[in-house]
Amino acid sequence: MRLHQISIALLSSQLLFACGGSGESASIPSAGPSPVPTAPQLTTIIKTGVITGFGSVYVDGQRFNTDNSTFNVNGQDGQSIEQLQVGMKISMSVQESDDDTQSTVNSVHYDNDVEGLVTAIDRNNQQLEVAGINIRYNDLTHFIGITESSLSVDDRIEISGYLDTDGVLIATYIELDDDVTNDANQYTSGIVNNLDVTQQTFTLQGLTVNYASANMQSIENGLKVKVEGNINAGVLIATEVELTDATFYLSLSDDDISRVEKEGIVTAIDIAANTITVDGVTYQLANNVVFEANSSIQIRDFVEIYIDPTTNQVTRVESKDGHMNTDGKIKGVITAIDTTNQIITVNGQLYTFTNMTRVEDDDDRYFSFASLNINDRVEIAFLTDSQNNHLIQRIEREDEVEYNEEWELESRTFDVDVASQTITVNGVSVVLTDGIRLVLDDVVTDLSTFLAAISDDSIASDVEIDGGFDNNGQFVVKKVELDRDYHSDDSNSDDDHYYSDQEYSDNDEQGIGYVEFEGKVSSVINETSFTLNGREIRIDSNTELELNDQRVSVTQFMTAIQVGISLEIEGTWVEGTYIYAYEAEIETGEDD
Repeated sequence: MRLHQISIALLSSQLLFACGGSGESASIPSAGPSPVPTAPQLTTIIKTGVITGFGSVYVDGQRFNTDNSTFNVNGQDGQSIEQLQVGMKISMSVQESDDDTQSTVNSVHYDNDVEGLVTAIDRNNQQLEVAGINIRYNDLTHFIGITESSLSVDDRIEISGYLDTDGVLIATYIELDDDVTNDANQYTSGIVNNLDVTQQTFTLQGLTVNYASANMQSIENGLKVKVEGNINAGVLIATEVELTDATFYLSLSDDDISRVEKEGIVTAIDIAANTITVDGVTYQLANNVVFEANSSIQIRDFVEIYIDPTTNQVTRVESKDGHMNTDGKIKGVITAIDTTNQIITVNGQLYTFTNMTRVEDDDDRYFSFASLNINDRVEIAFLTDSQNNHLIQRIEREDEVEYNEEWELESRTFDVDVASQTITVNGVSVVLTDGIRLVLDDVVTDLSTFLAAISDDSIASDVEIDGGFDNNGQFVVKKVELDRDYHSDDSNSDDDHYYSDQEYSDNDEQGIGYVEFEGKVSSVINETSFTLNGREIRIDSNTELELNDQRVSVTQFMTAIQVGISLEIEGTWVEGTYIYAYEAEIETGEDD
C-alpha cells in the first residue's frame, strides 16, 4: 500500500506523541465516534418487459416490489395491481439500490396495443383479425378469461405484444374484454405506411386510417403509432393518434433516469447508419455498444437493449432467444413433483421450472411452483437445452373444462413405429389412421404418404397433434400435422429452436393448402357456395355440416346461412380459386 505524504506526517506525529519527549508515559488517544453508515445510493431506471408472475410483480424472472407503487392502466391513474395479468407488456419506474437490495417500483404503466372486435380467426396459422389488423399468437401467448379454442368472431379482446418484422403484432397476452361499460372505440397499433398528407390518411398493415380529426402535429412513414377510433366501411376514423418514439421513457418518471431497459424483436438493422430497430422503434447504437449472449444479432432476434438517456443511444444489446420461441407444447396431469430441483413429471417426462418460467392460473393470481399438486392438470410450453432438459417457459394450470376442450401436443422430437402406425410425442402415443386428418407441409395427404414422411429422420420436422375428449370421455385425435424444415442441416443445433409463429404460413393468402378459418359470411353465391371474409367456400354432400352441434344436410345448412352470420370451416384451397370445406359449422346459440 502506498501512503500519501500527508498520511505519513500524521502518522509520525502520533508516534512521537505516544513515545513522549520527557520520558513520561503518554496515553493513547481514545477512538472517535463510530462512522455513520453511508446510505445506499438509489438510481432510477425504466424497465419494460412482460409480466411472468405476481407477488409483487415478476418481470424476466426478477421480483420487483410494488407495495408502494402507483398504477396507470390504459391511461387511467389510480389503478391497482389487480388490473394486471401475466403476459402484459409493462413499463416500470424502478428505484435500484447500489447495495443489491430488492428493487422497488415507483410506478407501473400498462397500455394495451390492440383492443377491439375479432372479425376473423385463422387457427391453422395462429392468426386473428382484430380492429382491422392481423395479430399472431403462439404457444407462449397467455389467454386470460378465454382459450384459443373458445375464442370466437365478434368477441371483444385486449392484446399486448411485440411487433414483428412485417409490422404484425405477436401477442404475449390476449384477454376477453367483458367490461360492459367499455367504450365502443377500437384501438390498434403498428407502423405508418402509405402516408398521404393531402388526404390525411395512412395505412397500418392493410387498414386505411383517416387522421383528419385526430389533431396530429406531425407524422411520417415508418413511425410506430397507436390509433383510437371507429371502423366505418373498412376505414378507421381516428380520434387520436399517439406516436411512440425513442424517447418514450421521458413521460414515465419525474426523476433523473440513469438507464432504460427495453425488450423486443429486432425488426431492422442498418449497418451504414449504425442503428437498430426494436419493437418498431429505431435507436442509434453507441460506438462502444456491448453485445451479450450473442455478438451477431440478426433481424427477428428477441433482445433487451440498454439505452443511455443522456445520449439516447443503445449501450448494450442482449440476446434473449427463449422469450419468443419454443421446442414443444404438452398437456397432461402431474404425476410427481421434485420440490428440491423444481421438476415435475407429466406423461412420464420431466419438466424443470426456471426463474424465467411464466405461470398462469385464471383463478389464482399468485400461482407458483409451490402451488402445484399431484393430479393438477397443466399445459406446458418448453425449450430443450443441450443436456436434453425440458425447461418450462410457460405453464398454465387448467380446470377440467378447459383441459378437456382442446388438446395440442407439439415437438421437434418424436418417435415413430411404422409397423404399428404409432407416433409418440412428449410421452403420448397416438395410432395414425385414415380417419385422422393428416396434413403434410400444409397439404392434406393420405396415410401411407404421411407415414413415409414422418419416419424420414433425415429432415428436421415439427409435429403437432390436435384432439380432444368426446362425450364418452375418450380422447380422440382429430388432426396430425407435420412441417418439414428443409433449411435445417442439424436438428440438434443450439440455434435450432423455432419461433412458434415463425413457421406461420401465408398459404391462405396465396390460396394454397390446408385451412382452418372462422369468419363472417360476406355473400351467398348459390345453393352450395358462399364467401367467408371474401374467400369463396364450396360444400357438397361429403362435407360434414353442423348447425348448433347437429348434423344437417347441405340444404338445411345453406338455408341457415345469411350475410353477417359467423361460421367456422376446415378445408383446403383448390387451384387457388376457392376453399373446399371438409367440415363447416354454424353456432347460432339457438336450438335447432
